[in-house]
Amino acid sequence: MRNRYIIIFLLVLAISFSFLACGKKTGEDRIKQGSKATEETQNYESKETKLEKHLPQPDFGTFKTSYYEYNDELDASLKGCSKSDCEEYVALCKEKGFVIDAEEDEGEYSAFDSEGYKIEIDYYSDYLSVDLYYPMELTSIKWPKSKLAESIPKLDTSAGKIEYDSSEGFEMYIGNVSLDDFYNYVEECMDAGFSFKYYYDREDKEFEGYNEIGYVLDLEYIGGNIISIYAATKSIYADETEGTEAPTNETELLTEETVEETTEQNVAKSTNEATGIRPEIKEAIDSYESFIDEYCTFMESYNAADLSQATKYIELISKEIEMAKKFDAIEEDDLTDEEALYYSEVSLRCSQKLYSISN
Repeated sequence: MRNRYIIIFLLVLAISFSFLACGKKTGEDRIKQGSKATEETQNYESKETKLEKHLPQPDFGTFKTSYYEYNDELDASLKGCSKSDCEEYVALCKEKGFVIDAEEDEGEYSAFDSEGYKIEIDYYSDYLSVDLYYPMELTSIKWPKSKLAESIPKLDTSAGKIEYDSSEGFEMYIGNVSLDDFYNYVEECMDAGFSFKYYYDREDKEFEGYNEIGYVLDLEYIGGNIISIYAATKSIYADETEGTEAPTNETELLTEETVEETTEQNVAKSTNEATGIRPEIKEAIDSYESFIDEYCTFMESYNAADLSQATKYIELISKEIEMAKKFDAIEEDDLTDEEALYYSEVSLRCSQKLYSISN
């Protein structure tokens, strides 16, 4: 869900380059800016071109594409498609190698290829939407050296990406790890002591557990032979949620029986408390659509030569920030069925509106 408002923000952000280009600058500034802009444009086009070349092209139409630099994504869409067209396109993607960690449902398909590109296909009514993501760029890394990191088993691979590293916590991605390797690594971490108050979902490929001194470890298989590792000396929820204090030696391990009992209690609780559409969720989703409406109206009358439109641009940016704050507070997994359906409907309408002004 967060990708949605990030994408919208980028659409607005793109407008800013036109206004910045119209500002008054000295000749030296123009030379510096021109040199930098040329370099950035080359990089932008290079990655975009790779995605466009990698995108399987259907026989039944031509995609309308947009590139989003923030998350290295190429968005492709095509109207007037049939269900059989979607099935044909999925088959084509499989032929092109998009079969790793594949997930398939009616009208939906996602998978990686051997190079690390990820494709997501969605079909609704007569609208085919395809997202192609550039491979995560991994480099040779060294395992963190903190006391926390030393308590966690190391993986036999140096390919990765470190988001941050400190004595109190770190987050990183590790490559060349298959799904089976991930399952084995979870067991290894549990054997190393991260078996207190643990939560392990093999189907969703997620694990969270504590060790006896209270360190928390989060593991997730994100696909394409890449896993994420988050570890901290204290849970980020410890000050907000009861029952997340650091475990002690006397902490009882969760057995299968207690897990089933807890799951039943949580299901019953969610059934009673998480039905319908909550006002704050509806407001966040509605703000998303309102912003799209305003953006589309602006773009229909947009004229790069009209500097007066800079004021309107600033207003759109302010509204985008407010919308982003509301969406930051939403976790997609916490939505009720009604909320998820409402979000999907609004999201589809917004996609169609954006498609209409792009033609």
